[in-house]
Amino acid sequence: MYLYSDRLIECFHHWRHLSLTYYSEDTNLALHTNLIAGLLLTSGILENICSHWKVLVLHWNSTLLSEHTLKKQGYSGTSPTPSIWATYWWTTEYNRFTHLIPYNFPLSLALYVFNKWCLYAWNFGDIFIAVISRALYKRFQLHHQAAQIALQMQLIRMKEKREKGEADFSHNTSNHSISTYIFWKHLVKDHDKLMDLLKTFSDLLSPLIFWSVCANVYFVGTTLYNILESTSTSTAVTLPGNPTQNQNSTNVGGFYFEGVELADYLFLHRIYVAWACLHLFIRMMITLVCGAKVNEYAHKTSDILARCPVPCWTTEVERMNLRLRTSTVGLTGLNYFTLTKPFILRVFNVIFTVEIVLLQSSNLR
Repeated sequence: MYLYSDRLIECFHHWRHLSLTYYSEDTNLALHTNLIAGLLLTSGILENICSHWKVLVLHWNSTLLSEHTLKKQGYSGTSPTPSIWATYWWTTEYNRFTHLIPYNFPLSLALYVFNKWCLYAWNFGDIFIAVISRALYKRFQLHHQAAQIALQMQLIRMKEKREKGEADFSHNTSNHSISTYIFWKHLVKDHDKLMDLLKTFSDLLSPLIFWSVCANVYFVGTTLYNILESTSTSTAVTLPGNPTQNQNSTNVGGFYFEGVELADYLFLHRIYVAWACLHLFIRMMITLVCGAKVNEYAHKTSDILARCPVPCWTTEVERMNLRLRTSTVGLTGLNYFTLTKPFILRVFNVIFTVEIVLLQSSNLR
């Protein structure tokens, strides 16, 4: 977002100076923003702490086998107990790659910093999408509610005049009051302003939404697969790496440790994996649902258009009605998809399909 900071400032400037005829204040925006950000950030930080707590359990309760094994695993020190950074390097969730590179402290420290950067950047990106989506759909919702109230007042006045015999609004075009025409004129004008605001933010958030959805689908799928795999086996979680095994050792991350209570590690591991999957799922759902509500409430105005009297059905009203009925309005991911409720179902379909394929392939092996 830093690269698009100028555009972001312009978007909020556009938002601040948006003037609508039919609108009411969004009094719960600050509360909902704090709830979304607080919930997701707190859960993300605690989940990350749990992942490092596993490393501490191994470090406090284990001793590496021999100096030969130490050297084979890339540790050049002379102490039979590795440093905390060495243990982190061998047992981190990135060990699919770290086992290919000999351990050294600068790389382990860089990996730790990278892990923290990913934690805050990834969570902040989804929080930003969710908060902006929440504010946008509430704008459309409040506009729809205010317009409905104004329309109801118009219909009441028309009914009163009809009962008094002052005018027949069903057939006589010239008898329509000026206020009735002004209502539909302002309704179309307000909705066009909101659509312009939505397009401004959609163009800004489009790359972020695309990569967020792709990353969430991938990591939810892999994390769910790890849960299903861990519950189907009673052995330690084995990742790449195959140093010399000792009958009194425990395999963790592909490296064998002495003196490790396997039950303690597996307990923490299962808590972490379940927490990580739940955190990813909730964060993905909040982002997708808030984005889908933008599409839902942007199309709500078509309900009001259905009650427009024939004499007030102007070219502007027709254009607005056609736009709502023939196009999918909402936040997009690089124009590959639009966040809608059917799109959420397709995301679940992809995740569960991939899980079935992975489980079948693992059974075949």
